[in-house]
Amino acid sequence: MATLVVSQHPASLARSSHTVEGHLGDTSFYSAELTIDGEPSGAVMGHLETVRLQETESGAEWERVGTVVFQFTPTDTIVVIGAVNYPVGTLHSRDDVPFVRAVVGGTGAHIGARGELWSVRSPDGSFTHTFTLV
Repeated sequence: MATLVVSQHPASLARSSHTVEGHLGDTSFYSAELTIDGEPSGAVMGHLETVRLQETESGAEWERVGTVVFQFTPTDTIVVIGAVNYPVGTLHSRDDVPFVRAVVGGTGAHIGARGELWSVRSPDGSFTHTFTLV
C-alpha cells in the first residue's frame, strides 16, 4: 500500500445550483489548487449532485454524490467517486469531520489506481486529502 497526502486550497465554484435550503438534483462544479509538502502540485476538479435528504445523529443532511479528478500533471491523474453528507443550511461538508470515497482509477503515474481517499475540510475552506492506494 502507498499513502499520498495532498492539501487543497479553498475551492472556486465554477457553477452551482446548490442553495442553503437545498433541493434534490442541485449540482455544482468546482476546482482548486493542490500542494504536496507545500509545493504546487496541480489541481482538483469535480462536480456534486444532491441525491437525497436524510436524518442522521447530527441532524438533517443532504447526501451529495460526485466525481473528482486530482490532476497532478496533464497526464497524471487520480479519479475519485463517492458520496458526502452536507448539513442542511450549509453549502459545504462539516468542518474537521473526515469522510471517505473510493479511488476508482487514474492515468500516467497512477494508471489503474485503486483504494480510498479520506478527506477533512478545515474551517478556512481548505482540505487535507489522504490517499491509500493498493
